[in-house]
Amino acid sequence: MGRLLLLLALGGLAWYGYGIYFGEEAEGSGITELDERALSVGESRSDDVPEVVSVEPSDPPTAGDAIDRLVARLQDGDPEVREAAFTAYRNAGASQRPRIERAIRDLLANGDAGEAVALLGKGNAFLHTDFGREALASVVERIHAESPARALELSTDLLESCLE
Repeated sequence: MGRLLLLLALGGLAWYGYGIYFGEEAEGSGITELDERALSVGESRSDDVPEVVSVEPSDPPTAGDAIDRLVARLQDGDPEVREAAFTAYRNAGASQRPRIERAIRDLLANGDAGEAVALLGKGNAFLHTDFGREALASVVERIHAESPARALELSTDLLESCLE
């Protein structure tokens, strides 16, 4: 229980510090709808949101097509997309979030604790939404079910992500 409280306190401090440093609300990023630009890798962007997913252009790209590709790549186990799942969720519009959320919930339910930590990603995008913090709580519960040595390893990885 003490480790959980320490982890949550450190995560909360990281989330709070992020909001102070960047001067914005933690829940929103200013992007209202997910589009091809928000899901692309390797293109320069003016905001501090990490790049998410590369998608092949199609005849007029739509956010729905991008979400379909994102969800399919999540379900196929693409490690690049799995690490960026919560960033994509945060950048998605309200109408698009439920599809990404379902895919993430399925992955969290079916994977082991190590896969769950990896799904949260190397950054702390999961701390910026209510759903992400809910996922964090479930991952912490799964970490506590592991052996002490494995739990320490996973907790360290998780803490590094929270502080990223």
